[in-house]
Amino acid sequence: PGGGSFWMQVDHCHVADSQARIGSAFYIVTANADHHILLSNSQFSQNKAKLYHGGILYSGANLGTQTLSVSQCTLQANDAAKDGGGFSLCASDASQSVNMTDNIITSSSANNGGVLSTLFVGTSTNSLVQSFLLTGNDIVNSMASGSGGFAYLSVSRSAQLALTVSFNHFQNVSAEFDGGVIDIEHASGFNHAVYLDQNDWANNTANRGAILSFSGNASTVDLNLENNVAEEHTDSLITLDAKTCIVHSTSNNFTNNTDGHFELTATDSASFNSNGDQISQSVGNWLLMNAEGINTAEISHLIAVEPQPSSILWQLVNMTGLDDTQTLSLLNVSITASLSVDMA
Repeated sequence: PGGGSFWMQVDHCHVADSQARIGSAFYIVTANADHHILLSNSQFSQNKAKLYHGGILYSGANLGTQTLSVSQCTLQANDAAKDGGGFSLCASDASQSVNMTDNIITSSSANNGGVLSTLFVGTSTNSLVQSFLLTGNDIVNSMASGSGGFAYLSVSRSAQLALTVSFNHFQNVSAEFDGGVIDIEHASGFNHAVYLDQNDWANNTANRGAILSFSGNASTVDLNLENNVAEEHTDSLITLDAKTCIVHSTSNNFTNNTDGHFELTATDSASFNSNGDQISQSVGNWLLMNAEGINTAEISHLIAVEPQPSSILWQLVNMTGLDDTQTLSLLNVSITASLSVDMA
């Protein structure tokens, strides 16, 4: 369709064993239209995009807006040969939003974005918002042979990303390269905000960022974490790469993670603020900061218990960079460990 608006609603349906080259169950493309897709109370199982994107759905919007809402659905063993084992969205000079709430998702797979893949392209000089809200989902055994075991979000040129992830459970979600759970790539230009609140993350894997990887030439990435539990990871948890990296970490619990936790790489400056976090049975750097400009870390009311013996040196903070301005503030920090001399 072109112009006006487009609505599609799927409710209390069961879609299984569909196959197509792209978008096995649904294929939708609009131009200059307000574009809304609502999926609810439905089951999608063993659907496959054999050659391209969208194991369940492929949706493309040129100009206008694009909205996908998925609520109280069960997704099982959906697959795409390329991107988006469940859903693949492409927006060209269009704002888009994705809302996934109270879904049960198992064994979804793709090259990039085991469940969700979104791509933004465009030439507009305006800031077009790409909004993602993930709430109350249970995701197990999702995987990507490339990046983004759950979600692969490619945000290029004039897009501004806002991502909120709350009250979800992610377990055994994996990617071969970046972003075991979530990979955000090609971010540029504007300020991008990521908020992770009260999620359970367990045994997710990736080469970079078992929970989250963010990369690109963005002016600023601002990450807020509150009341998350992250445990049993063997790869670095969160990697951020931007001109300016800002992290606020509050009351999170990190248990038995055997690689670095936060890795911040910035061409201008990096800022890290922690309040009330707890670390137990960890290995490697908890915080690694590398900025060409200014590094600032403020850590208060942190409890670290029993860093684990390993060939990898355990460090609370490792700050490096080209600039001589490195600021570290510690307030009411407790570290309890039984370390050999060569591990201290």
